[in-house]
Amino acid sequence: MDAYFNVSTLISLTEKCNIQTYAVGVKAPEAFTFLQDCRCTTVADSLFRNSLPVTHVAKFFRSKFL
Repeated sequence: MDAYFNVSTLISLTEKCNIQTYAVGVKAPEAFTFLQDCRCTTVADSLFRNSLPVTHVAKFFRSKFL
């Protein structure tokens, strides 16, 4: 199966169960955009030092890459 399909399906299921999602290892803006589009709630990696809500990460990527 396609990894992107698996991730988006898993995030969709957790959202329907009112469970927050936590993505670790987000190193590229494209990966972050994908997770944001899937409605992932929290992302983390050494880029961010700590776990951050998706809205905060969006501001980070805009400031660094746009």
